[in-house]
Amino acid sequence: VASANSAGINNLLLLSGTLKEDEDKYFESTEQLRVCSTKWDKINTGAAVNPFKYSVNSSFAQYLKMIQKINSGAKFITTQAGLDMRKYDEVLRFCTHREITVPLIARLSLISHDCLPMITNLQMEPGVPLSREISSLILRELNEAQDHSSFMNIQLRRLCLQINACALMGYSGVQIKGIKNAVELHQVMIRMRTCM
Repeated sequence: VASANSAGINNLLLLSGTLKEDEDKYFESTEQLRVCSTKWDKINTGAAVNPFKYSVNSSFAQYLKMIQKINSGAKFITTQAGLDMRKYDEVLRFCTHREITVPLIARLSLISHDCLPMITNLQMEPGVPLSREISSLILRELNEAQDHSSFMNIQLRRLCLQINACALMGYSGVQIKGIKNAVELHQVMIRMRTCM
């Protein structure tokens, strides 16, 4: 955080991360947020929430932790990336009903061939489940596509529809995972405007 601050970076998304071999305990994001808010009050710190949980206990555990992160100094919240638009809506409704007003950023993913092993294992990323129906749909799209380009066109369209849906729902912004170059970014921007 000190290095980021001295480099002029003032927006940080703080995550617990993955344990290294010599570590046995996470530096929890709630504690990271507390430390940042006391030492570096000019840094805009954010935290993550995973709304892609499908039992009541798991969902409310995520939302309780999100509230703890906000109380610890998170000034914005970013969701994990998923494909279930009902869950993006659910986290917004949860915040609205509890008058939580920090900006919410939806993390979205451009699905590419690199994602297929995770999708086959019914995951978008570790800890984010994917339904069998969605996984089957994506694999069917891959099989029916004539080539790599037509498969990517389908995925770009899905991403653009998700971006617009998040904007219409009331998200403050989106963070897009999986765009690999300026050409893909340009295509997303053009298609997003067309879809809107």
